Amino acid sequence: MDTHIRNLIAFEQCYEKARVNASSYVVLMNSLIQTSLDTTILSSDEKGILTRENADDHADIVHLFKTLREGVYNFKVDPDCNRRIVESIKKREGSWENSPKIFRVPAHIWHVKLSAYEPTVIFFGPYHHGKERLKVMECVKWWYRDDLLERYQNKSWRGCLEAVRAMKDQGRGYYEEPLGFRDGEFVQMMALDGCFHVELRHKLGIREHRAKVDWTIVSSIQKDMMLLENQIPFIILEEVWKFFDCRHNDLGISLKDNFIWFIRDLYSPNSVSSHRLASPGNVSPSESSSMF
Repeated sequence: MDTHIRNLIAFEQCYEKARVNASSYVVLMNSLIQTSLDTTILSSDEKGILTRENADDHADIVHLFKTLREGVYNFKVDPDCNRRIVESIKKREGSWENSPKIFRVPAHIWHVKLSAYEPTVIFFGPYHHGKERLKVMECVKWWYRDDLLERYQNKSWRGCLEAVRAMKDQGRGYYEEPLGFRDGEFVQMMALDGCFHVELRHKLGIREHRAKVDWTIVSSIQKDMMLLENQIPFIILEEVWKFFDCRHNDLGISLKDNFIWFIRDLYSPNSVSSHRLASPGNVSPSESSSMF
């Protein structure tokens, strides 16, 4: 929960039109919870604000909201972050369609707890691309691409690249800062990440595959997918989804509906998140190749 809230707050501070739901929640809870006795009261049957499960360690709950409120959230938006956003919007004529949507976490936020914004197992998109400690999972992305193409033998990798290439300029515009990737590199990165997203959702949506899944690794992948800086544009993912016609040929639902299922699965009591997380050092190439 700590990591997800921090990334939501970072997004709310970067994007001026965002609703400040997570930030308001943290401010409210910090004002309500000052001592362990407060968590006991709020988790009582009468109040029901905190669940018994969340309030097991009262001291940790107090510390969590204190650090989120005092160390991360600032009612005054970081001036440098605000300046970068204004400049980006001006360059794109101020329209929502052309404004950046995938931001860098501002320095005044990430320096408090850098680990909350760094992927631990896998990178998506350009911001963390090529980091040595995450390269093991790049092999898995290619294996997933091969699995996807094997299931859709009437489709080709070249065709997927061409579909994504048509969206490359829009895709670049989603990122807050200029990207040092050539068009070919950017297109391949987007297409590969898109294929991985689609195939992962297929494997997690099929009962036979779920029974074979190494939930330790999947839990870490799911959490990495929720990080602010670890994203690919939705329009790119949607293009890959449409290219393989997944709605009709695979899971039978739209991409948006699939995302809703994915998030519910992540936060449900019996989700993979309840399993122990894998650290990067625990993931070897042989383990990655047999993770599903």
